[in-house]
Amino acid sequence: GFHTVMRPGEKGATGDRNSKRGTRPAGGHEPADRSQFGIDMRPAKKPKEPSLKPSENGYRRRIGEATEREEVIERKVRSLLNKISRDNFKTIVDKLAEIDLRNEEELELVIRIIFEKALAEPHYCETYADMVFALRKCYPEFPGSGPDNKTVTFIRVLLNVCQNEHETSQSFEVTPEVRAKLTEHELQIEMKRRKDKFLANMKFIGNLFLR
Repeated sequence: GFHTVMRPGEKGATGDRNSKRGTRPAGGHEPADRSQFGIDMRPAKKPKEPSLKPSENGYRRRIGEATEREEVIERKVRSLLNKISRDNFKTIVDKLAEIDLRNEEELELVIRIIFEKALAEPHYCETYADMVFALRKCYPEFPGSGPDNKTVTFIRVLLNVCQNEHETSQSFEVTPEVRAKLTEHELQIEMKRRKDKFLANMKFIGNLFLR
């Protein structure tokens, strides 16, 4: 449990404790610079205000109604990622950095493709972490479209994607509806897939943190 440490000059539990309850550090926020890729790995809590909301025309639109530009960008990014190795790492990163991104949806698309590739190929996790670190200052920033109007940056989108994946993948259980459609063998495969994806996300975040 938690223990209260009394320092010299503090009043007892019946004194100022109630007045101190809820006290926050000055400014009410953690330092923005806590770490380049700081992710809170404690049990997920529903945030009051997500740091960055996926745009209404973002990833959901790309499922079936991607713009022509987005389709070209996606093909180019996937083609480059399929060729990556330690020998051509710098060349691939340089080509990715040259891609012309014109809005936050295109920035989100590129980051999601890299992120999904890192989870699908955890044995290349360190390589993708190095790539993200190298690209973090290569793409433009865009005006925010959410209620807070905060600038959309590579780091903000990346942290949002990682955090969302962490929060949604903590449970390996499937819904009763999905369970009813699967055989016992298929169910075991699905649960293993979810567990592997969760572990890959943890590994990727850990490698980002080390950078």
